[in-house]
Amino acid sequence: MEPRTADELAEGLFHYLRGYGRNRPENLEALITYGDWRRRAQEELERRVTEILQSQDVETLAAIAEGRIDVPTLASRVKQGG
Repeated sequence: MEPRTADELAEGLFHYLRGYGRNRPENLEALITYGDWRRRAQEELERRVTEILQSQDVETLAAIAEGRIDVPTLASRVKQGG
């Protein structure tokens, strides 16, 4: 499966925001004036990674921290069906 383009991703977000602001247009104004979307998106990515790490035992966390387990490699294997 090919990654979606930025335009395709933006179109999906556009439709989400249309629903989000349908009944309360003032909600959209808050989104328009907010100025730190990139930082918040990065924080959310980090939160999701933390969520995965929190589910691991201490031994696995230590192996990741020491570089004995490479999470991106494992995730790639899973994605490829391995």
